[in-house]
Parts: sequence; C-alpha cells; structure tokens
Amino acid sequence: MKKAIYLIYLLPIPFFTTWFDLNRVPYTSYFLFFATFIMGLLLVQLKMNHVLIVNVLVLLLSIILVKIFIPENGPYKLIERNISSIFYFILYFLGQLIIRFILHVVAINKSVSKVE
Repeated sequence: MKKAIYLIYLLPIPFFTTWFDLNRVPYTSYFLFFATFIMGLLLVQLKMNHVLIVNVLVLLLSIILVKIFIPENGPYKLIERNISSIFYFILYFLGQLIIRFILHVVAINKSVSKVE
C-alpha cells in the first residue's frame, strides 16, 4: 500500500496537463485543479523537505516526458512546450503549498483551546 502511495506522489500531473492542452481536451484546468487538490491532501502527511524532493522529481519527470512524447514540429514550438510544462508545474506546486498551509492552520486552530 505504501509503495502505491509513493507512485501516486510521482504522477507527472504537469505533463498530463500539457498533453491534454495540446490535444484540446476540454476541462484541462479542472483536471489540474482536482489533481492539485488531491495531491495537496496526500502530501500533507510528508515533511516539507520530502514534498520539495517529490515535486522536483515530478518536474524532471514531466520535462523528460514532454521531450519524449510531444513532437517538436507540432503546435508547440520547442520553447513553448517546455515552458508550458514548467508553468503548469508552478500552478501545481503553489496549489499544493496553499492546501498544506490551510490544513496546517486548521489543525493548529483545532489544537488551541478557546479562552472565554
């Protein structure tokens, strides 16, 4: 079970979003939002330095997959296809950080006793 969760952490969501955008799949932004939300909820359990390592690996995996599977002579130019993956990664990572922050604030507020 734990190995499956590690594989879920390493899903290249920025690559999938770039691929969906290239193929004009509708609701690409909704996919990115829900994937970011789910991964943000899963990554709350990890320490921050592990979250950074996981996200660096996801970025590298996404860039490698973009270079392999998205052709250079397609609608994306060489620079655009790499930048789009990095742009989606930035949105993905910032969303995860926001979700982590919100959940940590909620957890802290629940643990603090109310003074009346």
